[in-house]
Amino acid sequence: MVPDQFANALAARHPDPTDNATLPLPASWLAKLPLPGSEPWEAPATVMAFIFLWRVSNYTHHYEASQHCMVTTLRVKHVTTTERFIEVSLTKDKNVDAETRHRRFATNTLICPVGLYEAYVHGRSTSAPNDPAFQHPDGSPVTADDMAASLRRLAVAHSVPDNLLHHYTPHALRKGGTVAARSLAFNDTWCLREGRWAGPRSMLPYVRHLPERNCATIMTQLLPGVFGTPGATR
Repeated sequence: MVPDQFANALAARHPDPTDNATLPLPASWLAKLPLPGSEPWEAPATVMAFIFLWRVSNYTHHYEASQHCMVTTLRVKHVTTTERFIEVSLTKDKNVDAETRHRRFATNTLICPVGLYEAYVHGRSTSAPNDPAFQHPDGSPVTADDMAASLRRLAVAHSVPDNLLHHYTPHALRKGGTVAARSLAFNDTWCLREGRWAGPRSMLPYVRHLPERNCATIMTQLLPGVFGTPGATR
């Protein structure tokens, strides 16, 4: 199925007819990071949003309707790294009332999430505990619009036609990461928990019919073992 037909089919199935039929970000695109001329935050934010199955509000400066203001939910103090893993504490959101901890593992590749995040934080002029986890060189927090613009540049780098660029929004990372995890035999219970989805009815319409060709092979080459072992507890 060609991309525009795929997008149209997805839009027809999607529970929200106003949605832009966001396509899942292909795992293979991560290999092109960081893009030439990109800001330091772009590669770690993209990789982490993909492997942690984040919605854009989990890691950017965004408008929070319940508080009627702009907020930054993910800060430096919420991210912990060791030689073996990177762990993120997320505060409550629209689907989860309590703080949750999520862990991903180091790899031996150039896009290792531990190495990317540590190099990024150590290279910043400031990284106080309450600083945004992702910020511009001038210290201003990364916004949802910044992330969307970054992904459009990534799509352009992969020769996506202009008429399809709007299908690659920050939600493409959440979808792509979920597709990747399922292709590696992580079950829906794991994906629901790690993606903080409200339930199967909110997750499955996004990913049920979205297999990525050779995704498991790509993930084991790019980010071997980053999700851990299917069925393992931690």
